[in-house]
Amino acid sequence: MADAPLISRTWTCQLCQQRKNTEDMDKCKTCARPRGHNPIDYRRRIKEIREMDPSHGWYDDYGGGSWSDWWGLIVGLLILAGIVGLILWAMWHDSHNDEVRDITEL
Repeated sequence: MADAPLISRTWTCQLCQQRKNTEDMDKCKTCARPRGHNPIDYRRRIKEIREMDPSHGWYDDYGGGSWSDWWGLIVGLLILAGIVGLILWAMWHDSHNDEVRDITEL
């Protein structure tokens, strides 16, 4: 019978959330932080940055923002719809004029 591969236990890095660190590793394979590192200073700095800039992460909090955050997109879509409508009208008008000319040429 073949030897079954040994399944090594893993640990999760608290900073980068890498889960493939094996028990024999002293450092995280992604961020090289020592095992058991608790990133209190990192979390404190991120919290400070978010408090200084209230617009940072508004979408991440699923707050959705307000309509004023989307005015550029709305105006752009309205302009695009106007252009498409104008092109369709011009195509219809051109095809209608061709039909009128065919009748008068007889």
